[in-house]
Amino acid sequence: MLDNIINLIKDKATKTFVEKTDVPNEKAEEVAEAAGTSIFESLKKEVLEGDLNGVKDVLAGSKPLDTIKEQPLVKKMMESLSGKIQEKTGVDKTTADEAAECAVPELVEEVSEKFASDKEEDSAFDLKSLIKDISSGANQENLMNTAKDYLKQADSTLGNALQSVFGGKSEEEETAETACDDTAETKETTNDDASSESTGINQEALINTAKDYLKKADSTLGNALRSVFGGKSETKNKTDNTEES
Repeated sequence: MLDNIINLIKDKATKTFVEKTDVPNEKAEEVAEAAGTSIFESLKKEVLEGDLNGVKDVLAGSKPLDTIKEQPLVKKMMESLSGKIQEKTGVDKTTADEAAECAVPELVEEVSEKFASDKEEDSAFDLKSLIKDISSGANQENLMNTAKDYLKQADSTLGNALQSVFGGKSEEEETAETACDDTAETKETTNDDASSESTGINQEALINTAKDYLKKADSTLGNALRSVFGGKSETKNKTDNTEES
């Protein structure tokens, strides 16, 4: 949907920035893409915050430019674009504000007309599709962040378990100072035989623990994926199988 919006307004936005604003001509095309991004990001933020009425109002079409300019969501789009213009071109805030105010209402008018259209060629601009794309993207992003946190925790837990068998400090111990090095060396020599006998047992126990942990991780992550993309979780499948029996 972002690409659809950028492709729709890019030519008109570029022409507007060149002919009606003080944005440097060589930066006009880049700023035009930023305008599409600002419009989409503002719509996305409203959808994720649950303000669908504001989104519908902006995309309803058939409004005078002065009315469009005064809509709260459009003002957020102009503010967003102004920041991007300053970042990409180095112009001052006043120049960026004027450029955004000049361009955004006209671009929103063009986008809203596409969303309000019943023509087959405008079918890509559909409010339900926009909301679905935004919601799906947000769910995937949240899932990826959850997965990263989960795998980071798994790495830390498994790493500490490995260190407990093969030696070394856990993450919690890394910042602690090591004391009594000479005493530790003596103790290591004294316990060499005992360590050799127990290593095999510890390794076997670690392998079994790792298998259980990874099985649990696979199940948890699998259920999380299914909650986003559809399908039954392992727990639901077991329940269904029990009921069928």
